[in-house]
Amino acid sequence: MKSILPLTLLILSALTVTAQEPAANDEQMPIAEPAETPADSQPITPKPTPKPKVIPQTWGDRTGPVYIGHRTVTERHTEWGWVWPEKDNSRKARWIMIQEIPGQTKIPGRFLDNPKGDDHYEYKLYGEFLPCQGYDPNYDLYVDVFRIKGFEVIGKADPLELRPPTTSSGNKKRPLIAPRHRSIDYDY
Repeated sequence: MKSILPLTLLILSALTVTAQEPAANDEQMPIAEPAETPADSQPITPKPTPKPKVIPQTWGDRTGPVYIGHRTVTERHTEWGWVWPEKDNSRKARWIMIQEIPGQTKIPGRFLDNPKGDDHYEYKLYGEFLPCQGYDPNYDLYVDVFRIKGFEVIGKADPLELRPPTTSSGNKKRPLIAPRHRSIDYDY
């Protein structure tokens, strides 16, 4: 038992020496800060939100006759709106469908996420009226077809006092010729 006692005292004295407070003149080691990880060093930035889609100010071929187009969204918004020659006033406007040339031209509203986003906007339209009419099954009537080549944005306009044609079997006309280019769907 005598041999165990000195060993126990030796262990206890070693523990008390390490647990003692350092003397005032002893230098203290600085406490190590946890190392920064690459994720911690980068500020947290929110994911960028996609830019809203906008209609370009100009698009396509802008040569030839100029028409003014007033986009009018109807309840079923199948047709496009009103078009009249630039030199005339809106009283001579024609209710139309627009025919795009696939891969070449677009209707201005196709640049937007919302098909009703350009309601009551006016454009300078470049193109031609086709010598046929397009059938609108939503309203059961034929309307004039304008083949668009290009456009320029004029801007927001007041609603026109004109009303689109209504459904009427007596209002139907037969197409004079079939259009050369099949149109992409007219309603978004």
